[in-house]
Amino acid sequence: MSTAVVYKYMASQPGEDLCTFYQEHQCSGFEYSCNSGYRESALCDVPCNLQAFADTTCYGAMWAPMMFTVAPLLVLSVFFLCACLFSLILTVKMVMIGRRVAQRSI
Repeated sequence: MSTAVVYKYMASQPGEDLCTFYQEHQCSGFEYSCNSGYRESALCDVPCNLQAFADTTCYGAMWAPMMFTVAPLLVLSVFFLCACLFSLILTVKMVMIGRRVAQRSI
């Protein structure tokens, strides 16, 4: 999942939901806080007061739960990949052994 997808998702949310998220995580904006010079109007024009936590970005607050989900899936994918490769190696070895046995019996 890319940063642009997460940004579009946040920008598509209603202002009240963004306010709740900002208040829960004590942050504002996404890559840039709402007090920075790169103020993101889609994420900072919300119907709540952001002054208490407007200097902290929400980048970490958004990515931490996703990485908590994605990291185990990535490990599981690597495990399945290794298992498939090992299975393929064993299959090739069995075919080679079968050919040798067939040649000796002729």
